[in-house]
Amino acid sequence: ILGLKAIDSFLKLKIKKKVFFLDNLDEKLHLSLSKLNQNNTCIITISKSGNTLETILNFNYIKKLINNNNLIIICEKKNNLIYNLAKKHKVQVVEHNQKIGGRFSIFSEVGMLPSAIIGLEINNFKNNRFFYDNKYKNILIKSVAFLTTLYNFGYKNHISLNYHSDLIDLCYWHQQLLGESLGKNRKGFMPIVSLAPRDHHSLMQLYLDGPGNEVFTILSNKKKSKIKSSNFFLPKEFSKLKKKNYNFIIEAQCLAAKRVFTKKNIPFRSIVINKQTEKEIGELFIFFIMETILISKFMKVNPFDQPAVEQIKKETKKIIL
Repeated sequence: ILGLKAIDSFLKLKIKKKVFFLDNLDEKLHLSLSKLNQNNTCIITISKSGNTLETILNFNYIKKLINNNNLIIICEKKNNLIYNLAKKHKVQVVEHNQKIGGRFSIFSEVGMLPSAIIGLEINNFKNNRFFYDNKYKNILIKSVAFLTTLYNFGYKNHISLNYHSDLIDLCYWHQQLLGESLGKNRKGFMPIVSLAPRDHHSLMQLYLDGPGNEVFTILSNKKKSKIKSSNFFLPKEFSKLKKKNYNFIIEAQCLAAKRVFTKKNIPFRSIVINKQTEKEIGELFIFFIMETILISKFMKVNPFDQPAVEQIKKETKKIIL
């Protein structure tokens, strides 16, 4: 669901439909659905195993919104709770590819079917230039070398320092990708998502003068804000900011951070978003997926499983069942 949330945030100006995400057991999320009705709502329920507890509970909560014509279930077609329920009530099921895990599934039916339903051009997401274009291959190789070298020198925290709210869900998707793919056998980056410039006033002190074991990916956006600064309360020393676009100010703060990081020898890489289309976010998905898989080879871990998570699931069942 994090991949689709990233798409929804990144392309929200293109998406004409309202999308709700029930991705947690959260009362506020449930209450947000109280005004929806069957006539204009499509429900997409996704669980690869078909036995995910949170998905089943949320599915049960929204039953009043469901009829057989507005529900799509994406799961493996085998003996599991959700698939058996779908067969019983004759609900349409789209098969979840058994070989693709959740965090790698954005280009599968999990990400592309909902994207098509909300009006996006799904063919534009897929771009294989990282496989044949030497320029892009070199960017990928250098990035992998950058992160693995730093990891070997003790930089174990990866911080996505994000300067635009449209990118925050992309950062959370990448956080899961890094955490679940590399966090094995006492290895892996600790992936942290940080929102700037807000965190300049809470975490930047730590980033600049703390343990010094962080590597940063700084994300920013060229898109102009609709808001401009007013001069109503501006003191004279800030008079040049009169009617300046907010993005101009945020870009200045981002540039300042990069300059200070450079002076203090804090390792970072910078990703600047020039456009917000299916093509751009598709390239980011492919880049981060390929990068993570290649890093896993250097760490000698299997990027495609998450065996430790099963321990929590088993223990939860012991408590509640």
